[in-house]
Order: sequence, then C-alpha cells, then structure tokens
Amino acid sequence: MARRVTRRLCVGWAVLAASGAVALAEPDDLHIPPARRVGWNWSITDGAGYQWDIASYGQVNSGTNSAYSGGMMLYVDGSNFTWGAQGNLGRDGREVELGPWDRNGLRVYRRVYVDAKLGYCRWIDLFANAAPADRTAAVRYHTSLGSPIGQVCSTSGGSSVGPADWGFVTVSSTSGRPATAHIYATRKSKTRPAVQYSVGSSSMYYNLTLRVPKGQAVALCFFEAQDKSAAEADKLLKAFNVSRELRKVPRALRKLIVNMGGEVLTIGSIELPRHDLHDLVVLRNGSEVLGVLRNRQYSLETFFGRVDLPAEQVVGLHVPDPNDTLVQVATVDGQIIAGAFAGDPLGLELPDRGDMTLPPAKLATAAYRLSPQKPEEIAIRHPVVVLRSGQQLAFDPAGVDWTYQVQCGDLKLSPDHLRAVFFDTPDGGLHRAVFRNGSVLSGLLRADKFLLHLRLGRDLSIRRHLVRQFVFPGPADEETDDLAEMTLRNEDVLRGRIADESLAIETRFGRVTVKPASITRITALDGHVDRVRVHLVGGSNISGRVEAGVIRFQLAPGPVVPVFVGHVAEVVGPAAAKEARPADGEPPAQPPVPVPPRPPVRAFRGRPRV
Repeated sequence: MARRVTRRLCVGWAVLAASGAVALAEPDDLHIPPARRVGWNWSITDGAGYQWDIASYGQVNSGTNSAYSGGMMLYVDGSNFTWGAQGNLGRDGREVELGPWDRNGLRVYRRVYVDAKLGYCRWIDLFANAAPADRTAAVRYHTSLGSPIGQVCSTSGGSSVGPADWGFVTVSSTSGRPATAHIYATRKSKTRPAVQYSVGSSSMYYNLTLRVPKGQAVALCFFEAQDKSAAEADKLLKAFNVSRELRKVPRALRKLIVNMGGEVLTIGSIELPRHDLHDLVVLRNGSEVLGVLRNRQYSLETFFGRVDLPAEQVVGLHVPDPNDTLVQVATVDGQIIAGAFAGDPLGLELPDRGDMTLPPAKLATAAYRLSPQKPEEIAIRHPVVVLRSGQQLAFDPAGVDWTYQVQCGDLKLSPDHLRAVFFDTPDGGLHRAVFRNGSVLSGLLRADKFLLHLRLGRDLSIRRHLVRQFVFPGPADEETDDLAEMTLRNEDVLRGRIADESLAIETRFGRVTVKPASITRITALDGHVDRVRVHLVGGSNISGRVEAGVIRFQLAPGPVVPVFVGHVAEVVGPAAAKEARPADGEPPAQPPVPVPPRPPVRAFRGRPRV
C-alpha cells in the first residue's frame, strides 16, 4: 500500500483543491528556507512600538509591560506543540518558522510574523496530513494574559463575544497594562473557532475541530495586537483590513487558510478582494474604493479576436502590470479571458460623491459585490483549457483528438471519463491523465495542435506547447468494492478489472492458466522484469512468466489499457483492495478535484498575444 499512497500524494502535488487544501508535495513558499536561523527567545518590535518576545514553542511570552503571560500556545489532541531547535528566519527578519512537530501523522508548522507598519503579530499554523486517511484533530489555543480580564469589547459592539463576531478586545483589570486585540476570523468565514473566556480570569481559549484531508494541508491564521488603551485597541480592531494584511502572506500559503475566508475570491491566477455590500476597486497604490461598477459590458481584444462580455457574466477583473495593456477578466462560470481593454474605461459610482473613471493603468483589481448571481466561490462549470499565460477558456470537447499514447500503444480517451489532463507534471516530459475514478495514467496526447470551439463563440487553434492542462468539471465516481487496483512501476495507479479472459503463466513445472476472478494479488518479483507471483483465492500462489507479456486492464469506467508485465509493480484484487482501505471505512486516497494552478502572468505589449 505504501507505493499507492506515495503516488497519490505525487498526483495531488499537481492539483490544487478548491477547499483551501493543497497536497503535501508543497510549493517552496509554504515554508521559510533554512538559510537564516534564530535562537530563543526571539524578540522584535512592531510598527506601533510594542514588543513581541516569541519563545521556542511559538507563543509570545510577556509582550510589552506584561500584556501576556504566555499567548497563543497551541495544543493538538491535548498535546502541547513543542520545538527545541532553532527557527528559520524570514528574509526581512520579521517572521520566524518552527517545525515540523508530529502528532500522530499530522505534521504541524508555526509561522509567526511581526508587522513593521501596523501594530500586530500574526500566527499562521500549517497542519499537513501525511496519513492515507482523512484526519480530524481537536485544536486549542490558550492565551494567558498578564492580568485578569476586566472588560471585553467585541466587533459587533457588545460586551461579550457572540456568533456574529470575528474579533474582540480585552481590557486588563490592572492599570497600566496594554489592552489586547484578538482577530480569529472574518465576517464571511465558514470555519471559525469557539471563543472561551471569563471576566475576572486571565485565560482565554480558541477551540475548533479541524479536518485535514488525506495527503493535504490546511492552515489557521490569527492576529494579536497590543494598544495602550481600550479605545485605541477597539479603533484598530474595527479598522483592521484582514484581506489587505493577508496579501503579505505568500499566495500558496494564503489559500490554505480556512478561518479567514470570504474576503478574497481566488479564480485561476487571479485574486479579487471583494465586499459583501458594495463593488470594490483596489487601486494601483493599494487604496480601496467602494461603490457600484456601472460598465454594461467589458470588451477585450484577445489573441483570438474581439470578445464582448456582458457585465452579468463578469465577477471581476485584474490588471497585472500598469505599463501594459493586458487586462484579465474573470467570469461567473470560471473562465479567465485576457486582452487589451477595447471599450470604455472602468466607471465607478461613489455613494454621494459622483463618479470615478479609472483607466486600466490605475487599477489593480475590481470585483462585484457578493450576491447569489456572483457568489463567494466560483466553480468551473464547463470543460476548460488552461493556457500557460494563465487564461482559462471554456470549450466543447467534441471533435478534439483525444488520442493518448502510452507504453503499449494508443488509447482513445473520453472526456466523460476524465477529471483532467496535465501537461506539466512533477517528473516533466510525460502528460498525466486523471480519471474520475481516481486512476492516473502517464502518456502523451498525440495531437500537436488543438482546434477548440470556445463557448465565447470563437474558434481557437492552439499548439500543444502553449497548453498547461485540460480540466473537466463534475463529481468523482462513487467508490465501489468490486474494482481491482493496478500499480505500475512508475507509480501510476489504475482502478478497474483485468480484461483478459485468463492469464497463462509459464512456471518451472509447466503452463498454468488462471482466471482473473481467482486472483487476489499479483506482485512483481524482484530482479525479474517479466516474472510475477500470482496469489490465488484460498492462499496458494504460483510464480512464473506471463506468457502474453501483457496484461489488459479495463478502467472502470474508461478504456482498456494494455500494460507490459515488466511495467507492473502490483495488482490488488477487489477483496484485498477493500481490506487495505482505512479501518473507518473511507475509500483510499483520491486526487482532489482539479482546479487550474496559478501560473505567472505573461504580460504583452502592443498586439494581444497568448
């Protein structure tokens, strides 16, 4: 089973999950490189002049004037996060990372950052699940303040924390101690901890049950701030812009955070800050402006012709470079169309202040407010081609040549069976087809050029080297107990059935014919590329050479794949595959639902191009 688990983690490395999880073969910017190290205690001052003395377990010891007596201590399933080695120090010297700390297969890292401009400290804790099954963990944060709590002010203006709150201020009962602000979620967060405290006690807790999918990772983020008075702490809390501060977090890490959702829409290579009541424009200088976007359509000159997009189809737009004419427009069905702005400049109606006209050079992003027509999560609704430029274009898969070359010949792939075809793979060179039943098969799409009928009403002729992946939306196939699994030596995994009526095995004692129904397992013999051991129902086994040299394997659903025996590492029959599943009855690990990755934008100047 170890071989199959390893492969599935590798598959996940190429696929990003929409739920805010990513597979364990992690992008580099999830962690701080170990180039600079720091010992304990690590002490640094924030932009408001307050001290943060961080200890080796990732907690703040005292802060300024004993604001804390051990803050943001982390517990997982009742055990305290511990770390005795040095920490990795960020490039600007303002962030440190600890870990990994292992808790029953859950690898935990802590990143602590102190902001140089605003007065706050930020914790991001990463939980990576290396196990072959989903993991549920009881997570608790304990903060001990320097003195008992005398007063509480919440984001809703109350004197206690309720379900609609996302932060609060604690005021010390001891005069002279700083007030402390605590931000644990956002207004739109679906995942938020339960807050526990008592006036008159110095302890406060965050409690939540965290689910980490198998082979993936999620993160939790919290902000703490010290201020000299309750009024100033409350002012900081009410004005705190979580989405703006999270832009300081590397993108790969930011999208894993599950308790700070709803503020930014991520679609392909675009991130759009959004508001629940107003349309939101972010200017190139970082300023945010609320209002009503009044463009009725967005016209783009693309490399495949002019496209006019009605405003009802647009969720937002992004301008990568103020010195370029490129604008990326995201649509409600998950497309990203790039081109030169060919219509009117962006118009924004301001409440009681008239209108603003904004050319692309002044814009960073613009997004419509959250609504049922333009919800906080945008799903891909149709098959899309993802180009290396970052564009995502919906197309009709009928008429495309899906001939797929594998080691034993050519197959005809059907889009109805596929979840994605990746052109960029961890090993490079080969493409990777991911099927709805979880099968993964390496090979090459034979076509050198694809003629695609786009849903935008245009035809696109695109060379293969300009394509990053094809994605086919839809649910994964339901798990069944009657499928075998074939693992290849390159760690591809196929789920289905042996399609041969029987296998003829040449042994030392003669030729033996076995039916697939009588096989529980086939394993490759070490040192022999063409010899196998066949385990049969009842416990007996035979060893020898498969006479045909090929085992035909039927994906379910999918094509019949002829596989050279020398490429087979193991075949596990339905009964054995069922026994190998986790004890909780959940199916084996599957690649997450494909979502296009986030390639760097290739800007153009002059005529639009890919």
